[in-house]
Order: sequence, then structure tokens, then C-alpha cells
Amino acid sequence: MYYEQQKLGFLQYEELFYDSLSKVVTNASHVEKNKDFYDHFVFKSYERYENSKTENYSIRQIITIFELVLDSMFKYQPSVSLPDDVITIS
Repeated sequence: MYYEQQKLGFLQYEELFYDSLSKVVTNASHVEKNKDFYDHFVFKSYERYENSKTENYSIRQIITIFELVLDSMFKYQPSVSLPDDVITIS
């Protein structure tokens, strides 16, 4: 028999997200200085976690992917401006 797992509410999700975020990858100072960035990600990832009907995303999976992205960003420091897409015709 199929049982639907009870999902967390947003405040529980947010608290668990921040509590579970690896202190090796980032720290409280970075989170505070970039609060809008982190809060935006938490909100958008919660929407995916809550509203997905065909896939099941665990909070641990979401955090792991976020930590991988943060690690790459810290290491390679990519541009944060998205340039216009250019098509070159030869």
C-alpha cells in the first residue's frame, strides 16, 4: 500500500535547511552577508520540494546539490551577470 510522506511546512524546512548546511562549505558570516541569496534559494527549493508531483526531493538531496554549487562558486568565482546569448553565423 502506498503511503504519502508528510512534508514539512516552510518554517520547518527553512530551519532544517540552515541547520543542515555544511559549515565546511560555508559559514554563518557568509550566510548573513548574502542573506537575500540564501533566502531566495531556500524559498525556491521549498517550492520544488513541496509542489513536485512526479519526483520526490528530500531536503538532504537539495542541500547536497546546493553545497556542490557553492563549492564550485567559491573555487572558480564565476561571473554573476548573465550575458546575452549570441549566435555566431559563419
